[in-house]
Amino acid sequence: MLFVICSGTAGLFPELAAAQSDPPFGDISNSFAKDEIIDLYERGIVTGTGNHTFEPKKPIARAEFIALLMRMFGMEPVNAAVPAFSDVPANAWYYGWIYAALHLNIANGTGENTASPMKPITRQEAAALVARALKQDGGQPANDNLPFADADNISSWAKPLVASIRQFDLMSGDESGFRPHDPITREETAAVLSRILRHPRLKTQFDREAGSMLQIGWQYNEPAEQFIRRVEQSNLDVISPRWFFLDRNEWFREETDQTLYAWAKQSGMEIWAMLGNRSDAELTHDMLSDDERRAALVRTIADRVQSYGLDGINVDFENVAPADRTGMTAFIRELAEALHALQATLSVNVSPDLGSDWTAAFDYQALGEAADYIVLMGYDEHWNGAPSAGSVSSLPWLRQGIETLLGNVSAGKTILALPFYTRDWALQPEGVKATDMTLEGQNELMRATRAKSVWNSTLGQYVAGYKVGSVEHRLWLEDGRSLSAKSAMASEYGIAGFAYWHVGAESPDIWASLKNAERYALFRFGE
Repeated sequence: MLFVICSGTAGLFPELAAAQSDPPFGDISNSFAKDEIIDLYERGIVTGTGNHTFEPKKPIARAEFIALLMRMFGMEPVNAAVPAFSDVPANAWYYGWIYAALHLNIANGTGENTASPMKPITRQEAAALVARALKQDGGQPANDNLPFADADNISSWAKPLVASIRQFDLMSGDESGFRPHDPITREETAAVLSRILRHPRLKTQFDREAGSMLQIGWQYNEPAEQFIRRVEQSNLDVISPRWFFLDRNEWFREETDQTLYAWAKQSGMEIWAMLGNRSDAELTHDMLSDDERRAALVRTIADRVQSYGLDGINVDFENVAPADRTGMTAFIRELAEALHALQATLSVNVSPDLGSDWTAAFDYQALGEAADYIVLMGYDEHWNGAPSAGSVSSLPWLRQGIETLLGNVSAGKTILALPFYTRDWALQPEGVKATDMTLEGQNELMRATRAKSVWNSTLGQYVAGYKVGSVEHRLWLEDGRSLSAKSAMASEYGIAGFAYWHVGAESPDIWASLKNAERYALFRFGE
């Protein structure tokens, strides 16, 4: 997916425009930030307060500051399905901006479940938000000798963040000092944002063209028309319908959907059709261990790719016996050779390597050398039938899985698959029992039970609970915030893209969060 971080007819971040002779506001002629206010107005970042006024001396509220910051970064508002704050009404104009910043870990609220959106934001709070947005996480020592007369008045938590943005000269203070506890005004806010856009080290990040990351969505048990509607609302540029299967009765089964095929060809959407084994270990062994059957399947798949003009194949063989490791590697090598001759892409799905029999058939290094992409299925840390309840995909578990895979496969060949599902765990006396849930089902359950969710920063997701009779239930939620955290973590390694299991199980709001996460990951302010 290729995009330019810009907005408006002239682009969001060109050179600072010259001040207009006829300013858009009648009350800024004496403002020290007059030119900056006009420039930000022309960029579509700031607006007035009504009646041709800007009120430059007026303190700015937290919600207003966050909204301006998010607009400046080219982010989209996020209509979060899982709310974190009790004081941010769903119908408030700033709801989407608050959650856009929260999901990027830029603004984390003012209390356990409060964001204080209409409270004037102080200068040190504003400095902290800017530092986090610029990925300056306070690495400077807290006792840094800040050159302000009132440096001792800066709160200890804010000092490292204020020190971090000093290097960019974004908030210099005045003769009175930094004035950390004073509200920051609308004109001071305009000055800070303008300085960011003009700073030589920062503006190059805003001006540059973004790179491309693959976005792949699998189809599962969803009619073509419904799947198409979902894809059209998403960020996807590749779809992977389940069209080809190993089959006990027919040896090879095809379930190509002509409606979906025609739509994809017309819309320019790439198709990487899935080849699955339905987790049938015996049938898979029969094919992988027989040279002739393996070659026949390769010819059959290559024929379908050529006749349909497919862009690629996604191999999803699960529950493969450890004894079939050699056959699995040989099959992928042979299939890769046939597909590459047709200029088609080969991707192979693998589970995280936990050193168990479940993944023993995968020679990750050899598969990575043969295939174009290895898709890490970043889920089922805890599964139906597991001895204990827990997350489908916690952040530490996922990081370990990625790092292990990257020891064998290059980042440029690695795609991370994220879950659009979770599980409702019943903590029964005789043991735990799980029910699979789509994200929409999860959100409906949360509303129906009024379950309270608490963000677990270690796991990178909300944990919620409710009770049915005497049975306690637990959910480790997946939502825009948790998926953004996974996306941001994986992007640190420079992977090739993301895949999602499965399209149709998501709640619509997560696409804005994921798009923001991808866009934000591209900023490298330390470079």
